[in-house]
Amino acid sequence: EMIAEKSAKSQKFIKLIQEIGDYNEYIGKLIYFMEYPCLASLFLDSIAICLCILTALSYSSTLTYASLSFAGAVGFLFQVVSPCIIGTIISHQNDRIVKELEAFPWYDLEKNQQKNFLQLIHFCQNLNEFEVAILGVVDMELFTNVMNTSYSYFNFIINFVHI
Repeated sequence: EMIAEKSAKSQKFIKLIQEIGDYNEYIGKLIYFMEYPCLASLFLDSIAICLCILTALSYSSTLTYASLSFAGAVGFLFQVVSPCIIGTIISHQNDRIVKELEAFPWYDLEKNQQKNFLQLIHFCQNLNEFEVAILGVVDMELFTNVMNTSYSYFNFIINFVHI
């Protein structure tokens, strides 16, 4: 019975390693395909939000142009927030994996598996995060930074043009 229990824990440990490896590989592929489009989107959409609001203020007497500009700003806002939400979900999932490892009964594993468990912990502390060049980690903090940049650009244009 003791041997069967150790074998079951060993199998559970092996399955855990495989699942974490599959998860990290999936996130790596996701980041690979989203990195550059996300970078371009964040830069361009922050400027586009500012220009949409500026257009809405410039044509406030014409309700059609103002409402179209406002709708455009909302659309660009969703394009900015989408990758930020994905990045935040990835960060939370990475934290959950580390917490699950902390709760894993590593002390019941054999000595060589305990060493593997330590390596797994080290690996999980450095899981893939959704990062883009120049901007860093894509999360809700980056979203607020992009919105602040857009607002600063808007204020610069307003002061420059005097609308």
